[in-house]
Order: sequence, then C-alpha cells, then structure tokens
Amino acid sequence: MLRKTLRQEKRENLPPITEAVDFVRANSDVADLSSLKKSFLNKLQRELAIVGIKLTAPELSYYILKSRRKNLGPLKAFIDRTFATKRSQYDLVNQFNFQLAYAEKRGLFFSTFREKAPQGIDTFFSVPEDVLDFQLEVILNEPKLRAVWLREIDTAVQDSSRRNITEIDRSRRKKIKKDIVIIGGGPLTSLAVQLLGPFYNVTVITKETTIGKPWRNRPLYINSTVNESANGKRLPLQNSGTTPITVSGQLGAVRLSNLIDAGDLRVVCDDGVTREYIAGQKLGAAIATNIALGATDYIVGQEVDLSQTKVNADGTKELTLVDSRGKRRKIDAAAVICLTGPGREVCKIEDRTTRASYERAAKSIDKQIETNRAYVRSGRLNKVVWDLPKILTLTSIEKLYGFWYEELQANPDPKYFPLNEVFQIDPQTGQPKSVAIIGGADTAYTLSELFNFDGPLLSYPFELSRKVIPKVTHYNIPEQTPQEFAEAVRPRYKRVFSEKNKGVITTIANRVTRWAEVKDADRKTTAIVVSDAPAGKKRSVRTQQYDYVIPATGLERFNIENMLSRLSGLNIGIVQDREGQTAIKGDSQNGFYVGGSASGLRLQDYPQQVRAIIEKLRISENTISLWVNGLLVERFLWSFLSEKPVDLTRIKTISAGK
Repeated sequence: MLRKTLRQEKRENLPPITEAVDFVRANSDVADLSSLKKSFLNKLQRELAIVGIKLTAPELSYYILKSRRKNLGPLKAFIDRTFATKRSQYDLVNQFNFQLAYAEKRGLFFSTFREKAPQGIDTFFSVPEDVLDFQLEVILNEPKLRAVWLREIDTAVQDSSRRNITEIDRSRRKKIKKDIVIIGGGPLTSLAVQLLGPFYNVTVITKETTIGKPWRNRPLYINSTVNESANGKRLPLQNSGTTPITVSGQLGAVRLSNLIDAGDLRVVCDDGVTREYIAGQKLGAAIATNIALGATDYIVGQEVDLSQTKVNADGTKELTLVDSRGKRRKIDAAAVICLTGPGREVCKIEDRTTRASYERAAKSIDKQIETNRAYVRSGRLNKVVWDLPKILTLTSIEKLYGFWYEELQANPDPKYFPLNEVFQIDPQTGQPKSVAIIGGADTAYTLSELFNFDGPLLSYPFELSRKVIPKVTHYNIPEQTPQEFAEAVRPRYKRVFSEKNKGVITTIANRVTRWAEVKDADRKTTAIVVSDAPAGKKRSVRTQQYDYVIPATGLERFNIENMLSRLSGLNIGIVQDREGQTAIKGDSQNGFYVGGSASGLRLQDYPQQVRAIIEKLRISENTISLWVNGLLVERFLWSFLSEKPVDLTRIKTISAGK
C-alpha cells in the first residue's frame, strides 16, 4: 500500500469521537446566551418604564410578532390569501388548513403543532400559539408555491429599494438618514434582523439584486448541518445544527430543520448520528424569508465602497453606494453592521495567461446572461442559446442558475438549461465530457457532487434524467483510491470519490501551475490544456487536455482596516461582548461593526472555548464556519441591544397597531 497521505494521518490522529463529543460539550458554555439576554431584558424594561410602556411576557412576545407582521408589508396579504383559500391548488396548504381547523375545533392546537411551552424556547420573545412560522414553512416546502413566494419577496424588496433610491436622488442637498444599516443579505443578516428588527428600523443593503443570494442560486448541498433541537447549542457534534439563520431559543421564523425532505442529504457521521444537509437553494429561500420578517426596508443592487466611509460631525456614518453602472450615491446611518461574508472568488494560480483566461471566461458568462435575458423579456425564448466558456467557477455557475431559476422558472427543457452541454456525449469522441476541478477543499467537493448527479434535485431539469456523467479529474487531492480518500475526509464528503463512482473520478496530487486555451481555425476555444507539477518541482511538468476546467482555489481574504481610508474617522479593533468575549471587529464608539468572516478574525482572536473546540477537532474550515460566525455575531447583537437605546417611536407605533 502507498504511504499514507498527510490528510489520512491527520484523520487517524484525531481524538476518539466520544472524547471529541464530550470535549465540545464541556466547552459549550460559550454558546449559553442566557445572561446576555437577561441583561437586555432588564435594560429594555428600564427604558420602557420611563415612557410608561409595559412590555413584559407575554406583551413583549406579542409585540415582536406584530413587528414581524408589519415588516412583511404586502407579503402578509399574500400569506393571508394563500391560506384563506378553501380549496388550494397546493396540497400542503390544504393539509395545513385541515389540521389547523381540526385542532382549533377540538382544542388540540398544542398537541397537534407544538408544546404550549416548548423546552428551550424563551417565551419573552416567542408566541407558541402563533402559526406564522408554520405557514412560511408550508410555503417553502411546496416547490411551485415557493417560487411564487420568492417572486413576491423580490417584488417587495425591489419596490422598497426603488423608493429609497428615488428619495436619495431627490434629496441631493440633504442626505437621507437611516437608523441601522446592515450590509449583506445572507445567513448572518437573517439572524441579525430578527434580533434587531423589533427594536430599530433596519435597512438591508446588498450588491445582489435581492435578498438571500447567492445561496438561492447555489446548486449544492451546504457544508453545515441543519438538525436542530429547541434547547440545543449550535456547536459541532452536539444535538443541534451548525447553520444559524435564526435567533437561538426563539420561534417565529423559518427553521431549516423543518424544510428537510427526501431530496436533501443525510450522512451517518463518526459518532453514529445521522446529520442532514439542506440544498443551497432552500437555504437561500429561508434566508430571504427570515430577512423579510426583520428588515424595515432595502437598498439592493448597490455595493458599499468602504474606502469612502467616514464619520460625520453628528456621529452618523456616511456610506457611498455604487450601482452596476458606476453611479455613486450617499446616505447616512446611525449604526452600520457589515455582514458581507467572505471575499469574492479568485484564481490563485500565478500565471498571467491563466489569470487572463479566467477573467475572459467570467466576462463571457455575464455577456451571455445579459443577451439571453433581453431575449426572454422580449418574448423571444427560442433565441436563448448558451456557448459556455471552458473555464467555469462557482460564481459563474451561480449566475447561470440564477438566470435559469428567475428568467426561465427552471424550464424543464434541457436546451434552456445553462449547463446542458456539460452533461452530453462529445460528438467527436463519443465519450462523456471531461472536467478538471482544481482544489482539494469543500467547494471543490460540492462541485464534484453537482457534476456527478449527486447534487440537489433542484439543480437538474427533469428531462435531463437520462444523465451522462462527465469524467471528473480532481487536482490537489493526494489520495489515489476511494479507500484512501474515505480515510482522509469527513463523512460528509466520502461519497465524492467512492467505489460507486470511481469509474468517472480521478485524483491527482499535483498542483496546477497554468492552463492554456486550445483554439480552432476560427479562434474559438475548444478545450483547455492543464499543466501540473508536484509541489516544489516546477520542472516536472505534465499536461492534460479537458473540455472544462473549474478552479475552486479559494476566496479573497481581506482586512477591513486596510479598506477604510485613514480619513474615515474610524478606529477598527476587536469588539468584545458584555462578558468580555471577542465577538467581532469594529469601532464601538462610532457605531461601525464588521462581523462574520468579513471581520478577518483569526483563530487566536476567538474566545478561548471556541478556539479550544476548533483545535480539538482539527478542521481548518471551522475558522470561517457559520457555527463560529453565527455564535459570535449573536453574542455581539445581544450586547449591542443592551447598550444602544431602542427606538421608542417604533415601539409605540407598532404597539398601537399602526
């Protein structure tokens, strides 16, 4: 047998699984947020008492429910119409209505839907007898209804954005001012708006065209689990999920564990527990729904140029927005929280020709999408064609799926499916297409699942069921057999290279040094020649030709301090929560914060117990994982709530039902 790879040795040297489970449990106090919640509740009662408002349980929980319904705006009317129909075209809606009517008639609501006082649920913030979260989950579990719902969300979000942009453009002499601005429309924003939304006016700004992206267009199973128990701590190897898009211990929002169905991924892990991984598209839909529950308004399709951020004389922060055409606008915000996630996807191969090819392919995708969008919107669907570049990235694949989902409503005809040509027999060779995936980490593995027809069912048109699986070669993976690979990776990824698919999967330990485009007489790229070599042996180069190359070499890592101007007036540093634990980065005095992977926090910066868990499990990806970032951001948010005065005007207005 070949010498074991470093990854195999690393897996073999991990602590016994029972020891790891016990170790995480012993360090789980970092996920106990009870004292932070209590601090906020005490402070809130003092603030409200001064103006004569009483919001104790259950008044506070009903107020939060009112706030969510108000934030939904026109979406609430859509929900009411959907469930008011006596005979709906959607089976799950009919089933829910029947169960609800039966339970209410016989006084069996809590035994039918959930406990009256669910274990681990904080009734200060939750109304167990309310059904809004159940209704939203029914909508998201009906595929066709989910598509309609997401279009309703997009319409509401884009209408809100247009109103804001119009107001900005009309108020040229006096900038409009927002209360709290959250930059980013992803999973951490989903969590943040649920906590902040009832007590402040929260504006969500994202460079995407709507909320929940790019996850809504990501045709992959996610890398974190969604199993969730009400009183569980969202830590690895515990009894709850590691994908925090809701506030811990609260009801009233969509929970991913209630969206799992037969089309999602289940994996038996080392501790014998079966864990569930949801489709990226469904995660994105849940994120968009939960943001709609908490955000007051939106500005979409606008990137915030952080280099132009500055503190005004009155303490507000001036933000510069840049749209897709380069037009700049400015707004002011009392507080800013950046939750933008990691940086953009980048090519880490140093060769200039390779990088130029990478950029050309990205521009080609954008141009084709723009052209085909014009055809669809002018009623010329028959004109839609795809001529994919030979270089594809996760970002470009997301854009293609976004077009397929939004413009074509996932048209089942394969000829409109953007990746159709990848899953066809090559007419010249009579063989399946060949794909090289560059990278040996999570993104590369999930892309391999996609091309091996192991991705979510939502990722393939129905008529493509007669599947032609392309031959995939993985670079940067030293394990040469399925057995070696299984010994080197986590259970989540063992199926990427297994006895089942070893006929179409090849692994190469070498690193790719460059690639070159093969062109025909018409200068059209017909294939890609990849050059690779063992690490440190650049002269031992070999080449191989492929139909497509997918670089999954990583994301751009940036330091927020280096993006801000020296004249910004901001002094960025580590921000601790009320218990003295590192939470995010920012400038507390000036109300500017950066959370999640965008903060650039390093392992040594994390709270001691978080750092200990990561070091014990020896999974490097945990340093930028959602369970870490979600936990630290939530700890920050509870502390923020305890220190920043709430918006009493908002509370009075919503309490009065206005």
